[in-house]
Amino acid sequence: MRLVINDRKGKLLKKVEVRSEAKVDELKNEIFKQLKLKQHRQRITIEGKPLQDGKLLESYGIKQDSVLVLKDLGVQIGWKTVFLIEYFGPLLIHTFCYARPDLAYGYKGDVEHSITIIMCYLMVMFHFMKREAETIYVHRFGSDWMPIMNLPKNCFHYWVLGGVFIAYPLYYPHQPMLDLGGLKESWQITLAFLLWVYCQMGNLTTHIMLRHLRPEGTRERNIPKGYLFEFVSCPNYTFEILGWIIFSIVSGNIMSWIFTAIGAGQMAIWAIKKHKRYLAEFKDYPKRRKILIPFVF
Repeated sequence: MRLVINDRKGKLLKKVEVRSEAKVDELKNEIFKQLKLKQHRQRITIEGKPLQDGKLLESYGIKQDSVLVLKDLGVQIGWKTVFLIEYFGPLLIHTFCYARPDLAYGYKGDVEHSITIIMCYLMVMFHFMKREAETIYVHRFGSDWMPIMNLPKNCFHYWVLGGVFIAYPLYYPHQPMLDLGGLKESWQITLAFLLWVYCQMGNLTTHIMLRHLRPEGTRERNIPKGYLFEFVSCPNYTFEILGWIIFSIVSGNIMSWIFTAIGAGQMAIWAIKKHKRYLAEFKDYPKRRKILIPFVF
């Protein structure tokens, strides 16, 4: 089957031959052979509709001499690498401000951090090291690549908001800046920490459950069931938000609350979209299941 490949201005790039029963992946491989454009940089559309990897060309009504439009997405970076870079930022910045006040603040004296500040530092370290480990060993990415030009925008939330904006005032020598007054009593900190650990483990558990819903090497999705999934569509976001609320209560830092609010807002948007996608994709999806907050929202 011969297909016509044009650029977005309608200029002919190439005519390629593929099997009539070929999938999109096979077409991308042929384009790579002809045009030397790597598969992950290709965006192919027919009448404005993008072709998805793994699907048959005939499912899009593609036939002999169909005209397809090819766009070069530019230099790409793998999503796994993106996540690893994002989460490394807070680990680096928090450790720098916590351990090197002489360089971070120009403070030359001895610094003895309170139990509250020590606990906040440990919570940040554990959270983002967990994120790094999940990226390597747990997550399966539905989309493999992202334009590298988007990397600064993706990193801003973690490196700047979750890194500099929280770390710099939080670890300020002797007296944290922008402080609303965090927890001071040992029993309060211990209780909050135990609740926070439960949220981290709950988040990890839901990520592992989501991993098992998608067979390796596929983009297949199934209805998640069990644990908090019985009550909400996105319990991973529920646990994530609760974890940051607890961190903000412990730290009492204004920037922690701002970071938590921004993150919660973004996760709520993602959760709403995912919930709607579940409802549209699965006719038997539980209608009483909420989005983010059991029995409420």
